[in-house]
Amino acid sequence: MTPRFSALLPALVLLLAAPDARPANPEPARPSTPIRAALEKGDPDGAAAAADAALRAAPKDTDVLLWAGRAYGQRALSASVFTKMSWARKCHEAWEKAVAIDPSFLDARSELLRYYLMAPGIVGGGVEKAREQAARIAALDATQGHLARGRIAEHEKDPPAAEAEYRKAAETDPKRVEGPIALATFLGGQKRWGEARAIFEKRLAVDPSDAIAVYQLGRIALFSGEDLEKGLACFDRYLALPVPEDGPTRADARWRKGLTLEKLGKTPAAIAEYREALKENPGHRGAKRELERLKAA
Repeated sequence: MTPRFSALLPALVLLLAAPDARPANPEPARPSTPIRAALEKGDPDGAAAAADAALRAAPKDTDVLLWAGRAYGQRALSASVFTKMSWARKCHEAWEKAVAIDPSFLDARSELLRYYLMAPGIVGGGVEKAREQAARIAALDATQGHLARGRIAEHEKDPPAAEAEYRKAAETDPKRVEGPIALATFLGGQKRWGEARAIFEKRLAVDPSDAIAVYQLGRIALFSGEDLEKGLACFDRYLALPVPEDGPTRADARWRKGLTLEKLGKTPAAIAEYREALKENPGHRGAKRELERLKAA
């Protein structure tokens, strides 16, 4: 197994629908629902089996192909050294088929871009392929195009170019969610926490009920380790606001609140928050993981 293929595996986890990025309201059942349910439970074998079954029943359903690719990517993590590449190929093939059926399918194109950046050529990766994908994404959606080019610039270790793209994404994002969060995440990665914080503080000055801004300020406090008490207050404030359509769930907020409490040395209170998160969403992987970690300690 090549070093770059090993590097691909953690990235595949990030391709899954992660906490902090799910719609607030549950979607109706779809052919992909069993795949998503298994991934939420942290069951890669079950997810891959559900993906196989769903593809047999609906081989041209692009949503099934999207989630099947995610399931196969997760399965690669637990596969033996002899089968990791075959799972990666299945992941790649699912997303390639999805965009062949629907060339405007942005979710699948975004997954492919990440894959091309992380995977070695032997399983279909390559920066030039990522650039081609970014051009196709930009033709469909300006904001997503800037995000795609920002990821490529980061991959190529060009922070000024990445920052310029993320700033354009933040400016053009009609929903004011992905673009600003990508920019703040980039700035945080550069340890420029004050600048990251300012993005959302300015928004709150205009609209004190901006739930996305409130949540992100709490998240920045958690990741930076700065102003943890203020971060804690942000998560409480988020829990008191209506959950935005494209925002983190209440379970996500309780999970992040628990992590903040742990950093403040308040472990019993953190455990209580993780348990509350699981009441809100019994399949919440972050809250489950933290509880298991604390039990094992």
